Amino acid sequence: MSDIQAYLLWYREHRDQKGNSLVVEPSIALRYYLKGPKAGQSDIFAENLPGYADNIKLNSRGNFYVGLGAVRYEGISRLGPFLDLVGPYPNLKKFIAKVTPLALFDVFIPKHSMILEYDNNGNLVSSLHDPTAQVIPAAGEGFEHDNILYIGNFKIPFIGKLKLENLNND
Repeated sequence: MSDIQAYLLWYREHRDQKGNSLVVEPSIALRYYLKGPKAGQSDIFAENLPGYADNIKLNSRGNFYVGLGAVRYEGISRLGPFLDLVGPYPNLKKFIAKVTPLALFDVFIPKHSMILEYDNNGNLVSSLHDPTAQVIPAAGEGFEHDNILYIGNFKIPFIGKLKLENLNND
């Protein structure tokens, strides 16, 4: 991975079925091999995510839910997605984080909640959206238990509950 440059400020980790560690950063998911012939190596599990990954969780099908704390797409401003612009500049990010109230970031980030589901090979299987963020204002994490997907984020004072059998799987 010598040709990949990333500025890791935080990460969330989960293990896949082979015991490898999956780590999400703001717009990429990486797999770190902990055992076997690739032990100590890493590769890209999923890249160019449509938002800023906040968490990764294994589900009952052996797939992974990746909660996006915020989405990113062109057209949000004339300059492009705000967090993409400051991403390569860690000192600028630190400065902005220190002097800017957290609520002000919402001005620059579109309202759209999203959870992605990836299989064990990093292929996108499904996605869940609240495109206006009216029901779930932010979806930083999806946790499945007893065929119910619980959706949470540090910005909201409740946990969303979605019965998976009610989803249209077409």
